[in-house]
Amino acid sequence: MRWIKSRLGKLIAKFMVQFVGEKRTEWLLFHSSNIVTRGRLILTIAFLVYLFVLKVSFGIPLAQYWTAAVWFLLALLDLLDGYLARKFKKDVSGNLVDDGGNHLDELYDKIGIDLCFVIFAFFGTISWYFVFIMILRDIATYFIRSRLTKGLTQDEKNTIKTAQGPGKAKTSIQNTTLTIAFWPEFPNKSLILLCFVILSTALSIVSGMSIFLSTMNARSHGELLERTENGVTITDGIIHSANWVTISRIALAPTISFIFIKRPFGEWSDLIGTITMLIAFFTDMVDGALAKGHDGRQKTQAGAMLDVLADKIIFYFSLIGLGVATRGTYMVADFEVPGIMATTITFIVVLVLHDILFIGGWAIAKKLGGNPKTNYWDRARFWFSCAWLVVVSLALTSFGSVLNQSPALERTPFNLVFSYGSYFILFITVVLSLITAGIAYPYLKDLIKQNRKKS
Repeated sequence: MRWIKSRLGKLIAKFMVQFVGEKRTEWLLFHSSNIVTRGRLILTIAFLVYLFVLKVSFGIPLAQYWTAAVWFLLALLDLLDGYLARKFKKDVSGNLVDDGGNHLDELYDKIGIDLCFVIFAFFGTISWYFVFIMILRDIATYFIRSRLTKGLTQDEKNTIKTAQGPGKAKTSIQNTTLTIAFWPEFPNKSLILLCFVILSTALSIVSGMSIFLSTMNARSHGELLERTENGVTITDGIIHSANWVTISRIALAPTISFIFIKRPFGEWSDLIGTITMLIAFFTDMVDGALAKGHDGRQKTQAGAMLDVLADKIIFYFSLIGLGVATRGTYMVADFEVPGIMATTITFIVVLVLHDILFIGGWAIAKKLGGNPKTNYWDRARFWFSCAWLVVVSLALTSFGSVLNQSPALERTPFNLVFSYGSYFILFITVVLSLITAGIAYPYLKDLIKQNRKKS
């Protein structure tokens, strides 16, 4: 038994050899991590089904000390199968053997954790909003690994990390979140649980995006994350720090709309939502600075695409959240006047159509071999659209008891300043949208003509 070094390990191995033989003992030790993984899933499902029946049939609460302890022990089994894999799953040379255990472990983690989140959402402890996002993320990553990795070499598949970095953090935070949910009531439990649920959702998005990015980079043979540093081309497949910032911005987006719509922090919800939105907006400058790097050559193809995607996602999640929070008025001055309201709706429709056409035109240009790039007009349009949402959110925070004592939607002079200001900024944003569309149309038209001549 070449793997057994400790006295206790040798004693256990000797005991097993006497009953099942040396070959079977080696087989059991080699596959012990997979056995624990499968056993953990069976125990988790049995435990959750038992709790569900107790809750529905007898009204016994889910949150008890013993349920929290059982879930904590089930979470520790995840550490045990990892330890067993590192200890025994080795070949003759001492290298770790991947027989699908990593994928199996992650899949079983998803099933058990998602099922537990669904039960808590069913009984109203956790919001369905975040549970749906985490489940959709897990379905998407399963599709990525089962479909998008076909045709890749083993070396390319090895570059797609399964449970590294954000993935491990996501699983740990999710288990901690569920342990808190199982714990009996204590002061501010609902608020603490909400914060951990938000963090779990954000890490789910970050880890899911990192898996997608690594997969697409492998499919492009390293070109997607290829960068130049000090005049040397680097194709190591490592996600650059700027891309991590951009992915984190995307992960913030669902939280913004949730805070504005559900108001989980009471009268401070609008202010906290505004601060979260500002962080998401202004980190756009951070990832840009990191992408440029010291030598100005840290940009990647993935970073350019993710940056545009992050801008759109954050804008529309913020727009939806503020739209619901402000009852659809968008704080436009004299919104009761039909002409003002109609103009505002028209402006918003123009912004949405611009983004739809922009994404379609960008996809066509890339397919035709073009290299569309943003310009100063695009950046100006983005920052004015951000300014519009910020002014709307500031108008929202001026209601209630946060900045003044005026009731919601009351026409105070302070509120009207933000109302007229948001209307003016929205108008400038629409003008910039038309300018950028006018600049992009000739470029796309010439690109189509050039490809027709070549064909």
